[in-house]
Amino acid sequence: MRAFSIIILMTILLASCITTDPQKAQYTSDRRRAINNFEEGKEAFDRYQNQLAITRLEQALRIDDEFVEAWLLLGAVHLDENSDSLALISLEKAINVDPNFFLPVHYQVGRLYFNEGKYEKALERFSAYTDKGGSNPGTLEKVRRYQENCKLAIEMKANPVPFEPQNLGPNINSPFDEFINAMSVDETFIIITVKQPVDGREGSPEMEDFYYSYKDPETGQWRPRRRMSEFFNTRGNEGAMYISPDRSFLVFAACGRRDAVGTCDLYISYREGDNWTTPKNMGERVNSRRWDSHPTIAGDNRTIYFVSTRSGGMGGADIYMTRRLNNGEWSHPQNLGSTVNTPEDEFYPFIHPDNNTLYFSSAGHMGMGGLDFFVTRKVDGRWQEPENLGYPINTHHDELGLQVNAQGNVAFISTDRLGGEGRFDIFGFDMPQAFRPDPVTYMKGIVYNKRTREKLEARFELIDLETKETVASARSDQVSGEFLLAIPTDKNYALNVKKEGYLFFSQNFELKGIRDAADPYSKDVPLQPIAAGEVVVLNNVFFDTDEYELLEESKVELDQLVELLENNPEMNIEIHGHTDSRGGEEYNQELSENRAEAVYQYILYQGVDKERLAYKGFGQEKPVADNSTPRGRALNRRTEFIVVD
Repeated sequence: MRAFSIIILMTILLASCITTDPQKAQYTSDRRRAINNFEEGKEAFDRYQNQLAITRLEQALRIDDEFVEAWLLLGAVHLDENSDSLALISLEKAINVDPNFFLPVHYQVGRLYFNEGKYEKALERFSAYTDKGGSNPGTLEKVRRYQENCKLAIEMKANPVPFEPQNLGPNINSPFDEFINAMSVDETFIIITVKQPVDGREGSPEMEDFYYSYKDPETGQWRPRRRMSEFFNTRGNEGAMYISPDRSFLVFAACGRRDAVGTCDLYISYREGDNWTTPKNMGERVNSRRWDSHPTIAGDNRTIYFVSTRSGGMGGADIYMTRRLNNGEWSHPQNLGSTVNTPEDEFYPFIHPDNNTLYFSSAGHMGMGGLDFFVTRKVDGRWQEPENLGYPINTHHDELGLQVNAQGNVAFISTDRLGGEGRFDIFGFDMPQAFRPDPVTYMKGIVYNKRTREKLEARFELIDLETKETVASARSDQVSGEFLLAIPTDKNYALNVKKEGYLFFSQNFELKGIRDAADPYSKDVPLQPIAAGEVVVLNNVFFDTDEYELLEESKVELDQLVELLENNPEMNIEIHGHTDSRGGEEYNQELSENRAEAVYQYILYQGVDKERLAYKGFGQEKPVADNSTPRGRALNRRTEFIVVD
C-alpha cells in the first residue's frame, strides 16, 4: 500500500504550496505543534520508521482532530503496516472532516470496505468518488469494476447456495495448516500438505511436507495420517502433490533445490510396482525461471495443468497446460488464455476426471473479494466463461484449493474460516447441482498374457468415438496388471491396449449409467504375443451398411495397426473381411473383399511396404456367432488381420 501513501504525500505537498518550510505551508490545521508533529511523522514515514510516524501523527491529531492531512497520512501508514481496520478508521475520519479534500480516498475506503465484505458501504464510497467529480480514467475504470463486483456480491448473499461443510476430523486435520492435494478416484486415498513448525513448537520456523491417509473400508473413516518418506519430503519446502488418476505417475512442487530452474519447480516421479522413481525436475521445457506450482493431472493421464508466474502471461499468476507427447517428452506449456486467466492471480486449478470441468481460484474474475472459487467447462475444445460458485462457498476471504470427487457430488476445500482443529483445515461438502461436473463412471480391469495369464504392464487409450478425443491414456500396474479409471458416462468408446512384443487389443463398447468404485465396469484385457497365426479383430473399423468406404472414426484404430507394423518390421499380415448371412453369397463375397481392400489401401497409403500386406474376403463363410440374432450378425460382420510368416 506504500504506493497509495506516496500519492497522499504528493497531494499534501501540492496542497501546501510545495514548500519545505512547515511554517509557510498551507495545511488544514493552523496549530503549530500539530503541524510540527505532522512534519516529523511524514519524515519518519519517509525513513520507513512507521511506528514513530504513527506516534507523531496521533500526537498531531490529539492537538487538532480536524487536521485532514494527518488523518490521511495516518491511514496511509496503517495501510503500509497491513492494518486495514485501523486505516479505514483514519481515512473515514479524513472524509468526515472534508469529503472533497482528496477524492481518491473515497476509492481507497471503498476498496477497504469491499475487502471486509461490507459491500453496501463500499458502493457508497465508490459512488461518492464519481459523484464528487473524480475523473482519473484509470481509477474510474477500477471504480466501475468494483461497483459491478459489489452488486454481484450483494445478489449472491441474497441468494446463497447450499453449503454444509464437514471437517474431515483429527486424523486428517491438526492445530496447524492442512491443504488438500489429491484424492484417488475411488475416494479411499488422500494426500495432503501440512505446514507446521519444524520442531513442533509454536512460533518456530515452519515447513511444508506431504502426508497421506487411507479410508478404513469397514468404518468409512480416515485413518490417522502418516508422513510420506524422505524420498519426497526433504529439508526444503514441498507442496501441491498430485497423482495421476491411473496412479502411474505423480507431480509436485518443490522450492530451492539444487537442480532448480526457478524459485519453485515441478518435479515428476513414476510408479514402478510398489515403488516410485527418484523425483526428477521436469526441466526448462516445463519449468520457468520464476515460480511454478499447483499441478493437477487430467483424466487422460497425459495432461498437466499448473500455475506459473512466468513472463508472457496475462499479468499475474496464470494457469498453463502441458501434454505428454508420443515420444514421452512434455510439450511447451500453453497459457489457457484470457477466458480463464486475468491480469490478477489465478491459483489452485483442479481438472475433474471428466476432462472438461476445471475449478480454480481467481482474484480477477467477478466475485466477492480476494480469491474466489470458479468453474469453467470445455465445449468443443474451448473454455467457457467461468462461473462463480456463489455465497457462502465464496466470501470476502481468500478461498484456496477446491477439489471434487469423481462422482462430482462432493467437494473438498482447505479453509481457516470454519473452525475445526486449527488454522487451515480440510472440509467436505455436497457440491451444489449447478456446479457439478459431467457424471463419470468407473472402469477397472487386469491386463494379462492371453497364453500364460501373466499380469502385464501395458499402455492403453480410451477414445471417444464421437469427438475422436483421447479421454484416457494410461498404463496398467506392472505387478498386478490392474488399472482403474474414472471416465465420462453415456458415451461410445474405443479401447486400444498395446505392449511391445504383443498384438494390440481392440474393443468397442458403450458405457451407460454410473458405477461406483465398489462395483465398477470390468474390462479385463488379454494380450496376444506376436506369433504367426494369431488373429486380431479390428473392433473399431466401421463402414456404413452395404458400403465399403472407411468411416472417419476407423482411422484411429488403423493408425494403431500402422504403428504396430512400423515397430515390428519383420511382421507381415493378411487383412480379412467378413459379413453376416444376409444378402446373397456373391454379393457378400464382393462386399467383404472390398472392405478388406479398403483397409489394405489405407495402410499402404501410410507408407507400409506392400510386400508385407495382403487382403482377402470371405463373405459369410466363417461366422463366429449365430446369424439368427442381431448380436450374432454384428459379431460376424467384422474386419480382422492375421499374422503370417
